[in-house]
Amino acid sequence: MAGQNYAYVVAQLKAFRERRRTNDAGTMTSVARTLSETDIENLGHFLAGLR
Repeated sequence: MAGQNYAYVVAQLKAFRERRRTNDAGTMTSVARTLSETDIENLGHFLAGLR
């Protein structure tokens, strides 16, 4: 996931949280449901900044 585009990461985490994306056997959905908007934004910046 390192270097992924910020907007992509944020969109996917929100999709898992809102159960619009479900191809994860429930793992990402259960984790993403605990994330706040700020958490998702911070994760997006973190992952986008990894090289």
